[in-house]
Amino acid sequence: MVLTTKTSLAKALATGLYSGYSPRAPGTAGSAAYAAITILLVSLSPSTFNYAFQIITALAVTATALVSTDICLKSSIFKDPSDPQEVVIDEWAGLAVALIGSTPNIANILLSLVLFRIFDIWKPWPIKHVEKLPGSWGVTCDDLVAGFFALITFQIITQLF
Repeated sequence: MVLTTKTSLAKALATGLYSGYSPRAPGTAGSAAYAAITILLVSLSPSTFNYAFQIITALAVTATALVSTDICLKSSIFKDPSDPQEVVIDEWAGLAVALIGSTPNIANILLSLVLFRIFDIWKPWPIKHVEKLPGSWGVTCDDLVAGFFALITFQIITQLF
């Protein structure tokens, strides 16, 4: 298959700037890459990482996840066209949701990362159910729900401690 500029860009985005090609635990590697980028951005400009920025980032990453995953699934550039492991932009979107409302620091970003991965791997109801949606919706929305569960759990933990 010949990659066009559109599918090449979609592949770079869908794989989380190629972090999804990790030979072990690509979802965790992709999530860690997003956390590292977030930590870098926060350290460069902590004042811009406010609540509005967090929501806009989550929406932008989600839109990117839906579009790039859809392009990749339709162009059959991955081995498993139903939910390719290399596609980790959905993990980026889920972690972006998990970070909404958190104070931007390394500890909170790492706690959100761990909570998100727990829910994404465990997939309690309704996450497993949402994963069965067709195409890029199923690939992306289960991670959004896992991110929401991580967000709620993060808020409970930080309120208690």
